[in-house]
Amino acid sequence: IVKLKGNLLQEIDGRQFSKSSRLTHLDISNNELQRIAKSAFKKLYDIEILDLSHNQIYFDDVTKPDLSAMKNLKEFIANNNNISISHIPFARSAIHTSLTKIDLSQNKIGPTLDVWPDLKFQTTQKLKVYLFKNSIEYFNYTSAFEEETFLRQYQSNEAAQNVEIDISDNPIKCDCHNFDLARHLFPKLTLESSVTTWFKFTKASSIGEKICAN
Repeated sequence: IVKLKGNLLQEIDGRQFSKSSRLTHLDISNNELQRIAKSAFKKLYDIEILDLSHNQIYFDDVTKPDLSAMKNLKEFIANNNNISISHIPFARSAIHTSLTKIDLSQNKIGPTLDVWPDLKFQTTQKLKVYLFKNSIEYFNYTSAFEEETFLRQYQSNEAAQNVEIDISDNPIKCDCHNFDLARHLFPKLTLESSVTTWFKFTKASSIGEKICAN
């Protein structure tokens, strides 16, 4: 366990943890981190909890750090940063089957998330994904519907999942591009698709009220 919380760190390059393969818990929250090198965590094979929260970290889909080695990861905590990705880490990953928590709340994620593959996780655990207070305006279901036959088979070969996703307090738009989201949220607007069994949105009523209010 390494706790570097509140040490005014500004950058993590590829050297600090290059010899830390046995590390299980790394807390570098509440620093002044802005940049994390792509190779910063490539040697963290045994990490179970990684806490990057309450920094000023910026990365996008191109510059994001490589998280693929973390086969035992249970909790990825990166809330209250400036992360600007449009694809959620660990989605559709066959390696990360132990995940129980992904916290990316209060970042700059968006403006569009593809339900497939960005909200499809292969963890065998109960997973909570926090995406509240980001910049998400639209949820695209098109790719999921286009792959429906494959996805039904894909789902049947996995252990039953219990995935909850919190997307509250996002600037979700009320227009035709979010019609499938509305059908997902409101039972009376039936969405006959296996997509609805992958996960459930928490606080669905408040999200629906916001869509209608807009």
